[in-house]
Amino acid sequence: MKDANWLIIPIAATIPLILGFIWYQPQVFGTALAKVTEQSIEQITSYSAKRIGFTYLFGLLMAYIITACSVHQYAVFQLFMGEESLGIAGSEMNTFMSNFNASYGDRHRSFFHGVIHGLEASLLFGFAFLGISTFIEGAPMKRMWIHLGYFVLCGSIMGGLVCAFL
Repeated sequence: MKDANWLIIPIAATIPLILGFIWYQPQVFGTALAKVTEQSIEQITSYSAKRIGFTYLFGLLMAYIITACSVHQYAVFQLFMGEESLGIAGSEMNTFMSNFNASYGDRHRSFFHGVIHGLEASLLFGFAFLGISTFIEGAPMKRMWIHLGYFVLCGSIMGGLVCAFL
């Protein structure tokens, strides 16, 4: 994946920031979350540099993982990443990967395909992680559903972006 547009990963990492700003507004789910968590709406909608920075950092991690889930050519490249001859022009491995990419490099590389895999990954991981933490903390299920909706929407859009533009 030497010709990949790796700039799309940091671009996709902005999706949680943008959607979080919208999703947790009082008119959307901010008021409902404030009631469930017994926080003030100001606490939920306050944006410090630390909060923005960590959200972006975690967005980078999420974009990377969703790339691995939605771009199938990435998985093929991972199989042979340790091969020394992969980077040597004209070697058998390099020729194989070049031919593979020429034949199958654009297969399943649409926005919609990425949305499906991003939705699938964020729903399954999000449901597991949020569900476990909700039950361990004894938090209301409504809190989990609010956050899960946010993660599924983020993951879907991020999957679409990385699949179509990486």
